[in-house]
Parts: sequence; C-alpha cells; structure tokens
Amino acid sequence: MADEEASCFVASADLHVDSPLTRSGAVLVDTPGADSINARHTGVAFEYIKNADAVLFVTYYNHAFTEADRSFLHQLGSVKDAFELDKMFFVLNAADLASSAEELAGVAAHVESQLLKHGIRQPRIFPVSSLLGLEAELAGDAAGRRNSGLADFEAAFRRFAGEELGSLALASARKQLDRIGARIDGLLGSASEDAASRQASASAMLGAAEALREAWSAGPPEAAIQPLVEELGEQLYHMRRRVQYRFGEHFMTAFHPSVLQDDGRDLRKLIVSCWLDLKRGVGEDLQQELRSAGLRMETALGRLIGRQVEDGIARAGLGGFETEPPAAPSLGLPVPEPFGSGPDWDGRKLWQAFRSPKHFFEREGSAALKNEAEAVLFQAADTWLAGIRQAWAERLAAAFEGELQAVAVRLSSELAAYADGVRRALETPGLEVALRRLQSDWQHLKSGV
Repeated sequence: MADEEASCFVASADLHVDSPLTRSGAVLVDTPGADSINARHTGVAFEYIKNADAVLFVTYYNHAFTEADRSFLHQLGSVKDAFELDKMFFVLNAADLASSAEELAGVAAHVESQLLKHGIRQPRIFPVSSLLGLEAELAGDAAGRRNSGLADFEAAFRRFAGEELGSLALASARKQLDRIGARIDGLLGSASEDAASRQASASAMLGAAEALREAWSAGPPEAAIQPLVEELGEQLYHMRRRVQYRFGEHFMTAFHPSVLQDDGRDLRKLIVSCWLDLKRGVGEDLQQELRSAGLRMETALGRLIGRQVEDGIARAGLGGFETEPPAAPSLGLPVPEPFGSGPDWDGRKLWQAFRSPKHFFEREGSAALKNEAEAVLFQAADTWLAGIRQAWAERLAAAFEGELQAVAVRLSSELAAYADGVRRALETPGLEVALRRLQSDWQHLKSGV
C-alpha cells in the first residue's frame, strides 16, 4: 500500500506451507522489493539480509536492472565481505524465453558483468524457468525438471545449506570443545598440586576476575575505543566518496531527455519533479550505504570487544581458562533521512538553468545545473554525516562499555565456578581418575568432529 498510515501497521504476515524444505526447518522470507513505493521497506529488507543464512535475489531474463535494483545491488556488494560466508544466490528466471543456449549464456554473462560493477564478484547465477519447472514437477518429468534449471539450483542450495553452513556450525563446535578441553586440562593440572597451592590458585583467579570486573565497570580508557572511532570516520568518508562518484548516474536518471520533452506538458513543474527525484535518489543511496557501514561497524566492534577480553584474560594470568567469545552486538544504529529538512530549490532558479530542452541537453544548461546540484546536495550531506558521526560514536562507545561490563559479570561467574572446581580437585575420592577418563573421552569425541 502506498498509504504509510495503513501499511505501517503490518510488520509481517506468516504463511504456513508444507514442503520438504519447510519441513527441514527452513523459514522463507519474501522481503519487499528494492523498488518498493515505501522507502522504509529497503531498511526492512536489509535487516533480513543481514541476519539471513542465505539470500536469493530473483531477476528476470528480459528485465533490466532498475535504478532501485542497482542501488540495492550496490548495498549487497558493499556488505558481501562482512559475512562469514558468500550466502548470495542470483536466480535468472524466465530462462525459457531464450531462443538458444548461446543467447541464455550471453544474458547470464551480462548479468554477471553488471553484478561485478556493483562489487559482487564470482556470483552464483542460476538461469531457471519456473514455468517449465512447475510443469515438469506436476507431470513427474525428471528430465524436464533438469532442463528447467531448477534441479541444478536446488542441488547447489542444498549443498550450501548442508556443507558450507554446516562447516560454520562445526567450527563453532570445535571451538567449544577446545574451551572445555582446556578447562579439563586446567583441573587436572591443579589436581597434581597440594591443597595450599590449589587454594592459592583459586584465590588468584577470583582476585583477577574481580580486578577485571572493576576495570571494565569503570569504563574503558579513551585509547581503547579510539581505533573504532577512527574506523567510523574512514567508513563515512569512503561512503560519501562512493555516492558522489555515482552522482552523475543519479543526475542523468532524474533529468532524462525522455522526461523533459517539449510535448505540451508543464516543463516548469517537470523540472521541479526531476529535482525531487534527484534528491530522493541520492538520499536513498546515502541511506543504503549508511546501513552497510553500520553492519561493518558492528563487526568491527565485535572484533574489538573480543580482543579486549582476550587481552584482559591474558594479562590477568588466567592460565587454563578460556571463555566463550562475546557475540557481535546488534547496535540498531540510526539511519535518518539525509534530506528530510532540505535543501529545497526554488522552481524559478531551476527554470533559469533549464530554459528549454535544447539549451539544457545540447548546450551548457545540464552541466551547470549538475555541478550546482552536486554542491548543494553534498553540502547538506556533509552536515548530515557530521551528525551521524557524533551519534554513532556515542552509541559505539556506550555499546563497547556495556558489552565489556556484561562480559565481566559473566566472566566472574564462570571463574567462580572454575575456581571452586580447582579448590575441590582431589577432595572428592576418585575425581582425578574420573577427570582423566573424561579427558580421554573428550579427545576421542574431538577427533570425530
């Protein structure tokens, strides 16, 4: 719905479909299209893409990428490297419209070249015909299903879900096993010590945990957060440059000769409409780039917190103890409209630059207006980015401090339990034998993972 007052009340609609894929536990989400008439939908789609295990971008054999598609693909390309896996699949539907295999290969190569322009390298492209695939499915025609391209796509998708996604879960399981194994080794090491040594080790651990908690609760030093602030500045700087580099495309799309024709329509109104389209296009480009920058900053914050935790544990001398690394935080960084309060241009000024289609497109009118519009819009964008930088820096610093405090509380609890285990080592009859048996079983379990 175009009316935001009505559409804003519908956050999602759940549809239950019985199929082998959904029975396996998969949840399919159809996000709003990139060219949705509701601008907020691009933000909704990006949040799903950020958190999804796999992303399917469906385009059509005879469908050129629209301006909104190109902007969205820019966004996908800019965040692709922030994901642990290449989770994007590009489906070229209606492949049955191709007159030959050579023509279809040519179209697929063209799509690949367009994706490369948007920073998406080595994309997984699958030409399919959903029409032929559905007909073959209903007829039980296995050969027809293979010829539709759907069988190849499904095989690749299942391989991705089973092997690539599975490898992430396996790597996480191995890390968890390593942490548990280190704790068993630490407990066995303490078992060889006398009671006084075990008590001293336990007290030292608790003291180190308390010191870490107090240090992190007091707030990290400014130097600790400085690398993140510097990265934020670099992200916003390069983001602005990318959008400004694409400004010419936005201008040509908005002020296109097919729109500004002297065919009896009111050119004075059309030129104002073109200006508004330009402002909207550049504004949406800035917002999409900013969302991508936000994802990269969340990843950077997670890495920084992880290093702080590792360094803190190492400095505290907590040998034999490992803790689960903190998850990357979700910050919910604000992405306001860049041009919500301007700049606005008077229609008379626009008309003075335009005058007529001949003057605008064949003489100097277009170039002059382009240069002036670029200066006006990016002056406003710089003010907007300055506010973003301050707001995000404050949010990042608060999240950094809050995450460290949360880790300190969890670490204190884990160390208390670990220290208690060290204290009780060998106090329980047969505990050392049980620990060695557990260590052996653990090594056997690890070898099979």
